[in-house]
Amino acid sequence: MFLIAQIFSAIGAVLLLISTFSDTKKKMLGIQIFDAASNTIADALLGGWSGVMLNIIGIVRNITTIKGDGKTNKALLSVLVLFTIVVTVMLNPSGFLPLIAELEYTIVVSRCDLFKSKIALSLNLFLWLFYDILLQSYPVAIADLIILVSSLFAIAKTSDSRNQNQRFASINLDGLVKNDKSLRKDESDVESQE
Repeated sequence: MFLIAQIFSAIGAVLLLISTFSDTKKKMLGIQIFDAASNTIADALLGGWSGVMLNIIGIVRNITTIKGDGKTNKALLSVLVLFTIVVTVMLNPSGFLPLIAELEYTIVVSRCDLFKSKIALSLNLFLWLFYDILLQSYPVAIADLIILVSSLFAIAKTSDSRNQNQRFASINLDGLVKNDKSLRKDESDVESQE
């Protein structure tokens, strides 16, 4: 069972890594559904029932966010947040780092764009990394660290792309303003010659 659980955990880690390089929020969340499903199986095989519940809640969150045009309605979001708190406290009272990680990610991913969702994922991974180190779950902690670094690279790539698009927009806007002024000058020259 332990080896099978590790295989499912590895599949989940690879899927989460792939999701960090998605170019749309829906694609990122869709891949993370399969990541959470793999980790649900792994956690169940290892007896980590709070992990099972948090992953199931994450699957519901991602499906509703995808179906809801990138937004989760406030009532469903409130129920997910409350359910996450209750389940974590009941099943694993010492699991406040993953609880904070899941709450933060649920709120941000349901309300924000791809870029902010990737930042939220990085914070989520950072909190899970500390939790896994505290539990002495070093293989998972190593995977968290690798995915966290990968996520930060994806954020940097997205940030560079966003900055470049803003620069191009500014250059184009400057060119339009300059061209408009030169057109006005040419028109006034024509009018004065008449």
